[in-house]
Amino acid sequence: MGWGLSGHHDPELATLHVIEQVRQQIGPGAAQFAFLFVSAGLMDRAATIAARTAEALGTDAIIGCSSPGLIGGRSTLEQRTGVALLAAQIPGISVRRFAIDPREEPTRDDDWDALVAERMLIDAHRGSIVLIDPATMPTSRPIDRLDAAFKSVPLLGALTSNTHGKPAALVDGPRVRTGGLVGLSIGGDVAIDVVLAQGCRPVGSPVVVTSAKRNLICELSGRPAIEVIREVAHTFDHADRRMLASGLYIGLAIDEYRERFGRGDFIVRKVVGGHEPSGAVAIDAQVRAGRTVQVHLLDPELARSDLSLLLDGQKLHSRPLGGLLLTDAGRGRELFGDDWSDAIAVARAFDQSESGVDAAKVGHEIAESGGSIPLSGCFTSGQLACSGGACRAHALAACLALFRTPT
Repeated sequence: MGWGLSGHHDPELATLHVIEQVRQQIGPGAAQFAFLFVSAGLMDRAATIAARTAEALGTDAIIGCSSPGLIGGRSTLEQRTGVALLAAQIPGISVRRFAIDPREEPTRDDDWDALVAERMLIDAHRGSIVLIDPATMPTSRPIDRLDAAFKSVPLLGALTSNTHGKPAALVDGPRVRTGGLVGLSIGGDVAIDVVLAQGCRPVGSPVVVTSAKRNLICELSGRPAIEVIREVAHTFDHADRRMLASGLYIGLAIDEYRERFGRGDFIVRKVVGGHEPSGAVAIDAQVRAGRTVQVHLLDPELARSDLSLLLDGQKLHSRPLGGLLLTDAGRGRELFGDDWSDAIAVARAFDQSESGVDAAKVGHEIAESGGSIPLSGCFTSGQLACSGGACRAHALAACLALFRTPT
């Protein structure tokens, strides 16, 4: 696999630059699939960039989107013009690109299942990556139906970020579409491992939603939701109060029958508004009465340690061929500063020529370096990955797909 990242302000030169970088790594043959990301400032040129990339790589199996932040190697471009690319030449694999326009979205589960079977399933299915524009397509049903159809096959992806109220540009092969979803199903001689790292910690105590309507939490434990959340906020120490500047979040319990809840037991969603007269709180997800929830706060130290711990486990396996990193727009420089990012964490984790097990054997140096793995990706408004046995939409998470030769 090969990656490229260019911050050139000229879209033609940026495209040529990333293609040249990728070609130096994968060689002259046609790529089997690729992921292409363009900065929000290049949305109007995304179609030209996609067409030239598809022609240069010799493949139509390309998906991607516009984004406020791009990732390449251990570098990140935030709110800057640029193009990022990840391409693969892996022997013995097959790929199927798919897309759904908002105007053709099925309204019944049976119709969704038929559409998935017709367009998205593939022989020897190893995993699917999907990018959804939440401004034009409700996410709950597509995620549920895809997850049900793929069963134990990894399903991961992201919700795209809109710019100034405009839907994101979705790369669909050599073209660009506005709205809906795009995806790739990959099969054959490849393994896809998924890492999902969260960035929030629970505060206060779990409470039960006693009244709700769509995405509005009206009552918690029989009291106005705003009143309960305000009481929790009054218990914050000085450090916690500083983190309120990044927003407040609600965790929806994955397993409501647990006696105790802790880190990783919730699907984190953002609080997007409140209505003082009614006491209701709005979040960016549907919620129902009876659901157990808990207030969450963004925590940079937890975000670092959670991703690092999960990557330590991945280091015990074979060295990845490459990685696709889809991380939340809130996990940028404003949260971590300039000395750390999710991309840097991934690069450091795999900066060895051998797996952790092999490197620890007698006669091998653990510190031996083989350079970073090919890595690319972008910032998103939500991350899709499995938790609690089902694929779900998360907030403030980092979702990493690692491509490996199967063992």
